[in-house]
Amino acid sequence: MGYSKGMMFFSMLEDVIGSDAFGKGLKLIYSRYKYEQAGWDELQKCFEDASGRKLDKFFGGWLAENYIAEFDVDKAGYKAVMDGYETSFTIKNHYENLNYPLEIVVRTDKGDTVSTQYIDTKDKEIVIKTKERPSELVIDPQYKTARMLDRTEVYPAFYGLWGKYPKAVFVSAKNKTKYESVLKMINNAEVYSDDVNPYQYNDKILIFLDRDNAAYKKYYGVNAPVIRSDFEMISSLHPLYTDRMTYIIHTSDAETAEKNIARASHYGKYSSLSLENGRLMPKLAESWQGNRFILYDDRQGERVQSAINIKTIIDENPYAKVFYVGESHTSYAHHENQLEFIRRLNEAGKKVAVGLEMVQKPFQQALDDYVAGKISEKEMLIRTEYYDRWKFDFRMYMPIFRYAKENGIPLVALNTPQEITKKVSAGGIKSLDAEDLKQIPDSIEYTDGAYRENLTTIFSMHPMGKDFENFYEAQLLWDETMADSADKYMKANPDRLMVIIAGNGHIRYRSSIPERLFRRNLLNYVAVCQDEENRPGIADYVLYPAESEYDASPMLGVGLDDKDGKLKVVEVSDKSAAQVGGVLKDDILTGFNGVQLKDLATLKLELLYAEKGREYDMKVLRGDKTENLKIKF
Repeated sequence: MGYSKGMMFFSMLEDVIGSDAFGKGLKLIYSRYKYEQAGWDELQKCFEDASGRKLDKFFGGWLAENYIAEFDVDKAGYKAVMDGYETSFTIKNHYENLNYPLEIVVRTDKGDTVSTQYIDTKDKEIVIKTKERPSELVIDPQYKTARMLDRTEVYPAFYGLWGKYPKAVFVSAKNKTKYESVLKMINNAEVYSDDVNPYQYNDKILIFLDRDNAAYKKYYGVNAPVIRSDFEMISSLHPLYTDRMTYIIHTSDAETAEKNIARASHYGKYSSLSLENGRLMPKLAESWQGNRFILYDDRQGERVQSAINIKTIIDENPYAKVFYVGESHTSYAHHENQLEFIRRLNEAGKKVAVGLEMVQKPFQQALDDYVAGKISEKEMLIRTEYYDRWKFDFRMYMPIFRYAKENGIPLVALNTPQEITKKVSAGGIKSLDAEDLKQIPDSIEYTDGAYRENLTTIFSMHPMGKDFENFYEAQLLWDETMADSADKYMKANPDRLMVIIAGNGHIRYRSSIPERLFRRNLLNYVAVCQDEENRPGIADYVLYPAESEYDASPMLGVGLDDKDGKLKVVEVSDKSAAQVGGVLKDDILTGFNGVQLKDLATLKLELLYAEKGREYDMKVLRGDKTENLKIKF
C-alpha cells in the first residue's frame, strides 16, 4: 500500500468505526506492540477490539486490491412523502471487493443534511430524508474517500508535466533552440513541429511551447491566452481524458527559460505560474467540491412572448448573415419552414446559399451541376450517394432542392465523409492517416461543459459498445466540419448569406455548429429550432408548426437483408403491396420497373419516383427460378 493510499485508508477507517473507537484502537496498538513489530493482522485486531466490529471486508479489500473506489451515481432524484422529502439514488460500484464510507450532503434552502453511508455492496441504494425540498446532492465534498474523481472535480495542475504519461510537444523550428532547456526537463516526450495536426496525439499529454504556437490554435480554435510576463506556464484539462492535462509554456528567451524551468518542477499542484519581479508566482484553478447533482432548479419561469411568423423573424434580423433552421429529419412541417426561410429571403432580394447537413463534402460538384441544370435530380441523388449516406425519404427535401435549382440558389455540402466519421467513431482522430487528415478542419475546439454533457447523456442511452471519447470526437468533428465548410464557402462568396438546414441537435444551445462558425467568421447569426421545449438559451427562436402530411415515397412493405450485392426478403408485411403482388420470404429482389436492383439504395431511388395507383414490374429470384411479378401501390 503506497503512502497516499495508506493515509486515505486510515482516514476512511476512522469514519467507519468512529473517532472514539479509532483513538482507542491506536492506544491498543501502542500498548500491545510497544517496541515490537505489528503487521496488518495485528492492527485489524486492535481496531476490531476497540470498535466491537468485524473489519475483515474493509481491511481485506483495501489491502488486497491495487485500485481505489470507482462508482457511478444512478437515478438521483427526490419525491415528496408525508413528512417531507426523500432523496434517493444508487451507488453503482465498478469493483465488488472495496467497502468504504461515503459522505453524502443533501442541500435545501434551509441548510444541509449530512450523513456518512457505509458502501458494502456493489449496488447500494441510499435514501435520505429532509423536511424541505432538496436542491442539490453532493457526494464526498471533503474528499474523505479514496476514489476516482468526476471530471467536474478535477482541476488542471502541473504534476502531469513531470509525470509518467507519454507526451507530445509542439514547437516551431524557429523557437526550438529557445526552449532547449524545457525539452531537456520533459521526459517520455516526442517533439513535433507546430504545423502538424495535433489531433493525432490526443491520447498523450499535449505541451505547446510559445504563445504563438500554431498547433495550439488548431487544437483549441483560438489563440493562446494573453501572456505578458517573460516566463509563464498555464495548464488546462485535457479535453478527452481526466487523468492528463495540456500545457502551454512561454519564455521570452533561452536564458530566462533555463533559469526558471527547473524551479517550476516544484509547483506540481498549481495550475499556472508566471514570473513577476524575478519570482515565480503560482495560482490554483477552481473546481467543484464533491460530485454534484442538481435535484431542483427554481429557475422555472419564462416571460411569455407573443407569437410570430417567419417573416417577422427575418425582419427582426436584417444584419444576420447566417440563419440556422433546425429540423427533426422526419417532420415534413419542419422542411416546409426551412423552405419558407429560403423563399422569403430570396424574394426580399437577398443573395442566398443553402448549407446542407445531409450531403457530404466530396459531392459538392454534383450539387453544382444539378443547380446549373447539367444533370437531373435523379443523377444528382446517384452522384451524392444520397440513399447510401442519408437514407431519409428525399420527398421531404425535394421542394427545397427544386426551389434552389429554379432560382439559381447554390446548395453547399457541409458534412464530413462518412468514411472519416466511422474511423473516428472506432479509433478517434488519432486513427486517421495523412490523407484522411486533409479532409478535416485545421481548427477543432474541444468543448467541455454543456456540449460534452449533452453528448454524455446521448451516449449513455445508446452506448452500442463504443468508446465514449471516440464517439465524442466523431460528433465534434461532424459539427466542426459543417462549420468549417460553411465558413470556407462564405469567405469565397462574401456577398451571400447562408441558410443552414440541419438537425435540431446541431443547433440547440448554439454550441454545435453556430458558435463554431461564429468563432471563424464573427458574423451575426440567428438560431431557430423547431418543436423543442422552450428552455432558456436553447435558440433565438423556437417554431411550433402544425403537423403537415406529405405524399411519401411508396413502400413495398418488406424487410430486406442488403449484402453481397443481393436484396434478400426476410419479412413481408401483411396486406402490403409486396404481399399482394406475390413477394415471398427468402425471395431475392433483382429488378424493379426495368432497373436492375444491386442494393437497397437503388430500390429506394426507384420508389422515390413511383406513383400510387400505377402497376410496376418486379423481378425476383425464387430458388433458381426468376419470377415476374406485378406491384401496385
